[in-house]
Amino acid sequence: MHSFKVDYFIPDVPILLSPANAELGVPPSVNFVWSKSNSDFYRIQISKLPNFSELVIDNIDIIDTTFFADLDWGTTYYWRVRAY
Repeated sequence: MHSFKVDYFIPDVPILLSPANAELGVPPSVNFVWSKSNSDFYRIQISKLPNFSELVIDNIDIIDTTFFADLDWGTTYYWRVRAY
């Protein structure tokens, strides 16, 4: 007989560091930076809409706390990161 236990792990929420909230004049080649969490992987989502209903970028399995993206000039973007 084999047994196992399902354990629910809740990682720390990463803190978004750069670009700062409402920052102006960000160049289109953007370096996104967030704080390290107690997890192994991150997911970054970037959208032109604040409700994230349409994603410009949706990257998973990121192991670092940075992500580079080339975006459009003169556009407002919203971003979030989830640890898992």
